[in-house]
Amino acid sequence: MIFSGRSFSGLERHCAFLNVGDVQGKAPRFASISAISGLDLPDDGRAVASVDWDQDGDLDLWITNRNAPRLRFFRNDQPQTNRFIALHLEGNGKTTSRDAIGARVEIHLDQPDHKPLIKTLRAGEGFIGQSSKWLHFGLGDAGKIQKVIVRWPAGEAESFANLKTNTRYHLVQGSGSAETSPPKPRKLKITPGAPEISSASDLARIPLAYRLPMIRVPYTTPAGSTRWARFDQGKPVLLSLWASWCLPCLGELTEFTARSKDLQDAGLEILAISVDGMGDDSSPAAARKRAATIGFPFEIGHATPQLLSSVEIMHHRQIPMRLQLPLPTSFLIDKNGQLAAIYKGPVAVDTLIADLKTLEGGIDQRFLTTAAFPGRLIDHPKIRLARRRTETLIRFRLATNLESNQRFEEAAIHYQGIVEMSPEYAEAHNNLGNVLDRLQQFATAEEHLREAIRLNPTFAFAHHNLGNALLHQGSAFTSLSSYRKALDLDPTRAGFYFSYANALLAAGEPPARAIKNLEKAIALDARFESAHLLHGYVHQKLGNKNKAIASYLTVLEINPENETAKQQLAALK
Repeated sequence: MIFSGRSFSGLERHCAFLNVGDVQGKAPRFASISAISGLDLPDDGRAVASVDWDQDGDLDLWITNRNAPRLRFFRNDQPQTNRFIALHLEGNGKTTSRDAIGARVEIHLDQPDHKPLIKTLRAGEGFIGQSSKWLHFGLGDAGKIQKVIVRWPAGEAESFANLKTNTRYHLVQGSGSAETSPPKPRKLKITPGAPEISSASDLARIPLAYRLPMIRVPYTTPAGSTRWARFDQGKPVLLSLWASWCLPCLGELTEFTARSKDLQDAGLEILAISVDGMGDDSSPAAARKRAATIGFPFEIGHATPQLLSSVEIMHHRQIPMRLQLPLPTSFLIDKNGQLAAIYKGPVAVDTLIADLKTLEGGIDQRFLTTAAFPGRLIDHPKIRLARRRTETLIRFRLATNLESNQRFEEAAIHYQGIVEMSPEYAEAHNNLGNVLDRLQQFATAEEHLREAIRLNPTFAFAHHNLGNALLHQGSAFTSLSSYRKALDLDPTRAGFYFSYANALLAAGEPPARAIKNLEKAIALDARFESAHLLHGYVHQKLGNKNKAIASYLTVLEINPENETAKQQLAALK
């Protein structure tokens, strides 16, 4: 739901409630000030943090959202006549951490029958948010503070006297005295603005900080032959999706045509792929006619289902919002064959030329140019490590998507890149070994699977996949120990029992052992089609006709189109 752009909150507006005080004998009362405060926005909100940002004695709010705008600041400009006190705590670093997390503060006012005001210093403040570590107390009309007691996490209590209202203090554990902390001048100026709702738009320019090798895509040429697009020829390429019936597309192609010399001088090649005929009433001939009328000077082609699936995979691996791509949509690929930017809606030639000039920059430059607002980079080993992990994760997800779509050669290329970037990534070695096994590169597959096991000896899937690679190399008996280890580590996987049974048969072990493991697989997954089929085959070989028939009939209940089960039943009858 989130990936498709839906909201957790269902567009429910934010709510704000004001504590209006106690009534004797009744529960505390709260009044909704959602609308009058301006906080009743339909943003898909996530976290709220309070802080006296402008240091004027009242609390302001920072709010983060999952949708745009991602961050809002609400400054509290309500006229105040009440008083406050703000305290910043510092532990001694021995019995209490310097942050003093867990310390409890009591404010005792010089008023008869007034209950102490109590707050605890916390490290978090609600969901994925942390407010300022300054403890802010509203004092109402109280004019004098009798004392402040801090109960430090180690258990000792410390009293501070002679504190004034409307003042900020720094309290250090063991000092016994409070130091005033005057407000520091703010150099950053925040310009007020109305909390407007961002309007929806199909137009977007999305430069990518993490670049992934673009998937090879097949398209149909105007002559009707199939060609595979290549993006690693040493020149940047713009892959543009369009249709003959799409007016914005035609406007974009017209501008590309009018400024073709500028684009060629910039070194850009364009491959314009028409989606005519892909589920609509138009035909590729209509697209060719439109391109000829415009005089389009670059290469054109027609989309294939695999091309559309590929560009969606590339988009979805980078963009969390997996909405249907609008027309036109374009993909800018750098000279190394890596996806550098995605454009939704028409892209101007000047924008393309400007982006082409930034393609050669390194990762630091890409972060600066892809950020939604200006800033500076923090150069720190942990930041660099986080970047590498993020890039690895994005590429790993792309590889798994390719693998699940049975595009094993491309998945292997990405997994290989991942293990080169992160040699200690056991799961990448396992997945690379698995796809290499599918590609019948058994010896290399075995090497990566053994490396996955070395990195993580309890990785059940790696042991299972190693068994596959050994079995496919003709080492059926040797594979048994790998399958057995996988089952010992995770006895809940029906597929492990099936593979083990298959290897037992290949190794010439007694059929009863295979049947026993197949029955365990079926007990875990009653609709395991291949397990029922092999179960019937083994019983058929043993002469157990009725059991074989029963298994084949179960296969057909699961999949009425299973031709092998039909043929075996016919032979038995």
